[in-house]
Amino acid sequence: HGTRPPWRFVVLNKEQHVKMQQEALRFYDANWRELDEHRGKTEAEYKAARDTIEGQIAGRWGPAEYMIAIVMQRQAGAKRMPEWEEMCATAAAVQNMYLQACAEESRPLACY
Repeated sequence: HGTRPPWRFVVLNKEQHVKMQQEALRFYDANWRELDEHRGKTEAEYKAARDTIEGQIAGRWGPAEYMIAIVMQRQAGAKRMPEWEEMCATAAAVQNMYLQACAEESRPLACY
């Protein structure tokens, strides 16, 4: 990944992670027909999946005080790395973070 790592970890407080999830739902509502994961599905099937996700925002994710959003920022300039390499570097950073979180037995952390 060169000298500048492409991954970014963004810590979101409760208000921010709920807002981020609501924004994601608005995006899916507007674009679900074009997304590969919903290709060939009916509107009723999409709405059922959406209802499940919306329930998880309050249920599964509701107790979380913080979330960490993981994003990749591509390098700019002439020495730009291939996208696959930056994606792999980001994935490795995520795995390392997950392994560290799971190793902390003294503090209960939810890792998904």
